[in-house]
Formats: sequence, structure tokens, C-alpha cells
Amino acid sequence: MEVWPKALQSPKDADDDDGARKGGNHSEYLKKKFRKMCCPPAHRTAEVFTAILVIGLLWCGLHAITYSSKYMLPGGPGFALFALFKFCLVGGSLVELLNLPGLLGMLLVGIMLKNLPGVTTAQELDPVLSSKLRLTALLVLLTRAGLGLDADALKRLSLVVLRLVSIPCAVEAIVIAVTSRFFMNLPWGYSFMLGFVIAAVTPAVVLPCMLSVQERGLGVDEGIPTLVIASSSVEDVLVISAFGVLYGITYSEGGLLRQVVQGPCEALVGAVWGVIFGVVLWFIPAKDSSCVVMLRCLLLVLAGCAALFGGPVIGAEGFGTFAALVCAFVAGCGWKEDWIKLGHDPVSKFFSEVWYVFQPLLFGLIGTEVDMKQMDWGTINTGLAVIACGLVCRFFTTFLVVKGVGLNTRERAFIAIAWLPKATVQAALAPVVLDHGKYHNLSPETIHHGSEILTVAVLSILLTAPLGAAAIMLSAPKLLKSNQGEPDVVFDPDPPVNEGQRRTAV
Repeated sequence: MEVWPKALQSPKDADDDDGARKGGNHSEYLKKKFRKMCCPPAHRTAEVFTAILVIGLLWCGLHAITYSSKYMLPGGPGFALFALFKFCLVGGSLVELLNLPGLLGMLLVGIMLKNLPGVTTAQELDPVLSSKLRLTALLVLLTRAGLGLDADALKRLSLVVLRLVSIPCAVEAIVIAVTSRFFMNLPWGYSFMLGFVIAAVTPAVVLPCMLSVQERGLGVDEGIPTLVIASSSVEDVLVISAFGVLYGITYSEGGLLRQVVQGPCEALVGAVWGVIFGVVLWFIPAKDSSCVVMLRCLLLVLAGCAALFGGPVIGAEGFGTFAALVCAFVAGCGWKEDWIKLGHDPVSKFFSEVWYVFQPLLFGLIGTEVDMKQMDWGTINTGLAVIACGLVCRFFTTFLVVKGVGLNTRERAFIAIAWLPKATVQAALAPVVLDHGKYHNLSPETIHHGSEILTVAVLSILLTAPLGAAAIMLSAPKLLKSNQGEPDVVFDPDPPVNEGQRRTAV
């Protein structure tokens, strides 16, 4: 009897064995059915069962470890955090079925758990733990951004990419800062922090949409997907850096001169700190170590944590974000040769998988900060007006920035549309001001300003993430040329006069 061993074989091996046993007494149909029932689940079914098993065993383990303190029992903060994580995963998966970004569902789950009557999950969360987890999620985002930067590509950035990265972002940040100063009566420091929080475009929405556009062969010959993808991550780096400087200026003590100087000085010290530790990570651990990838990931996490969590301790609020970003970038430059030999980047892959865990926590915890009962509806109205002003100015600025580079009016309009969605950076940076006010027991007015920044950031995500994704996917076939079957190209903003305005990528 060889039925059980055969049932556990792979489908290919089983089919080969069937071919060798032709003429047997068993029906082919029954054998296939039996094999389907007995073989382990595969593909999507296996992923679902794996997630259920991991979540179940994780809860059992945490419950057993913390049983005496009742941390993981229903009603405890650990159980509430665990429930939030599970619900956010489900909400993100359901929203993705509608071809919308999963982060939108995670954010909505957090808002519902906070505001639905009779649901106490959000109230049971530990606020200190929530703040630390959001900051850790920011660290993962900073590290991924730093590792994702290509030094060679940055050197080769053309004038149009620099314009696309800097000018629309700066214009939107200034417009939001000015309008929020007069519409919402925010101090100038908080107004500009809000401006740079909202101004960042999100790769979490833009990249999947542009990759889909590229796969459909739309705008490929003109290099439009390449242009937008290459610029999105660089813009986030600039926004995070500018926010760190403004954060340091706003919360520095002393006179105006000291406040103006302290922020850039903290960013400079953070850059030096990041370069030093990044270079150290080139040589430690040794390349021939059996667990070099694991040690590199661990050291990068510890270096980022020391910078991000240690900045407020030493009174340098703007130090940590830039230090963690530069450290990841410098370390990645030194590891690039090893990655080329391997054919892939295991460190970036590790942080991408870690982001899978922290993404639902980040957006879910952001949603739990939105209390509809205490929310000032005047803030919502003025916030929507501020966001609308910023988006309109950003759209027309982007449209003008890409003028004169060989693109027609429809293609320029598409790039302006693709440059609107917001999500990840807003979720990571928006709670920082509110958490700072709560942690340092600052005045109620300061905490209120932090709450207003968070509210406007959440509104920008809810408004632009789904609408932006839908606008990109619906407008691409109408505004871009179809290049099915054509070779991929890169965008050439300054082509030689005698060679035309487009070239095929090598």
C-alpha cells in the first residue's frame, strides 16, 4: 500500500508516478480528488492558514508569558493591541479587494475601534506603548527609505527630477503653512510642520499604481512611470529631513537666534552620527560571518533606535530622524557590492517584511487617536479647505514643472495627478507633535495644536489615498500612450538636439 506516501508527494511527482502506473485499478479522478484532500494547502490558502496559525500561537505564547500580570487577558493593554493588529490586517485585506490601498482599511479600523459605542479596545491601549510603537514604525520607514536610496542614481538625477522632487513639495508646504496660520490660527512653527507633513507624496499608493501602469505599457516609451517612481522616494526623504529641522527649531529653548540655529545644527550632528555609524557597519560584522545578514539588520535597528529614542533624552528633538536615515543610507552604500554578488538585497527585504507587521500597527494606532466626540468639527472644515488649497497648488505647480521636457499636455496632467496621494509619511510624522506634548506634559494649547495636525493629516489620507489611487488607474488609459511590446526606456529631460527627445534605456 503506497497511497499515503503518494498523497504527500508534490503534484509534479504524483503526476509522474501516475504515468508510471497507468493501467491500474484506481480511477484517475478519484486519485486527483484524494490527493487534493490529503496534500498540504498551497498558495493563497496556505498563506491564510499560516497567518491564522502564527497569530494564534503568538497570542497563546504571550498570554502564557504574561499570565500572572493578566497583560494578554481580555481587557488588558496587550490583548487590546493584539486585537487591533488582527482587525487591521482583516480591514486592510477587505479594502484591497476593492483595488484600494490596504492602509486605508487599517486606518478606518482604528477609527471605528475608537468611536463605535460599546467597543473598548482603543480605551484599553497603553498610551506610552502606543507612542513607542508609532516611533518604532517611523524608524522602520526611515530605514527603508535610506536603504532604498541609490547613490549613483542620486548623482545622475536630472534637472527635471530635481524640480519634480523639490518645487511642488515646497509650494504645497508653504501654501498649507500660510493657510493653516490664518484659517486655523496655528503658530508659524506648527504651521510649517503641518505643511511638510501633508506635502509628502506616498510611495505606498504611488508605486503599486505606477507599476501597474508600467505593466500595461502606458507611458513607458516616454519614461513616465520611471520618472514618478524614482522621484517619489526622494521627495519623502526631503520632507522627513525638513520636518526634523522644523521640529528641532519649534521645540528648542532660548531666543529666536538659538531656535533658528539649533534645528540645522541638530540635523548636521545627526548626519555626522549617521555617517560614522554607517561606515562602522561596513566593516562590522565581518563579511565572512555565517550570520552577517542577521547581524547587519540587528545593528541597523539598534543604531536607529539609539538615535531616534535618544534624541529627546539629550534635548535634541530633531537629531534622531535624520541620523537614522543617513545611517541606513551610508550603510547601504557600503553593502551594495555584496548585494550585487548575491543578486538581491536581503537587508531591505528584511525591513520590508518587518514593515508588514508595523504597517497595521501604525495606521491602526493613528486611527485610535481620532476621537469623533472630542473632535472640533471646525477643524475638519478648515482642515479640508487647507488640504484643498495645497492640492490645487501642487497640481498646477507639478503641471508647470514638467513643461518643456518633451511631454504633451495629457502626459503632464497625468504626472500631476500621480503626484497627489498621501498616506505613509503622514501617518508616521503626524503623531510626533502630539506625542511630544503628552510626553513632556506641555500646555493644553500645545497638545491641542498637535491634535489639530493629526486630524488634518488623517483627513489628507482619507481624502487623497483612495481618490488618488482611483484617479491614477482611471486616467492612465486616457492620458497616456500605449506602448505595448515596446522596450522600456528612461526619461531623458535634456536629450541631444540631433538625437531626438527620447532614448531607449540600456
